[in-house]
Amino acid sequence: MLAGVKTGCPAAYEANKISAARFQTPLTLRSFSATGRTVDAINNQQLDELYDIQKGTDIVKPLAYIANQLIHSYIFVPVFKERNVLQGIAFNSDKSKSRELYMIKLLPLVEAFAACANSILSSVTYFRLENGQLRVVPHDDA
Repeated sequence: MLAGVKTGCPAAYEANKISAARFQTPLTLRSFSATGRTVDAINNQQLDELYDIQKGTDIVKPLAYIANQLIHSYIFVPVFKERNVLQGIAFNSDKSKSRELYMIKLLPLVEAFAACANSILSSVTYFRLENGQLRVVPHDDA
């Protein structure tokens, strides 16, 4: 039993310090399809030419996917609702840059990461798989 252990995302998830359920929290993103132009270091700031930003689609992805995209971000651009009012982040990874650009509102992302950071493990279950690998399943009070 590991009571009182505070954790954060995403390294804590990979270190089995938060429950998988918490890191699989679904979040809504806006997805913008690529226009087909090559995305590279010379033009990656020209979002309106690289992605169809007039025709976004709402999609749902788990926090784990979003964290991976942010960690490996190729494009990471703040999105402002109006001058000096941050609304969200536009991003993609080196692997997704040719397919789409994502935009997430800041508040839901901050709330999801805060829930991870405020997670307290109530217990951890260990068991050994048939192949000898140790499996760790953390549990929290969520």
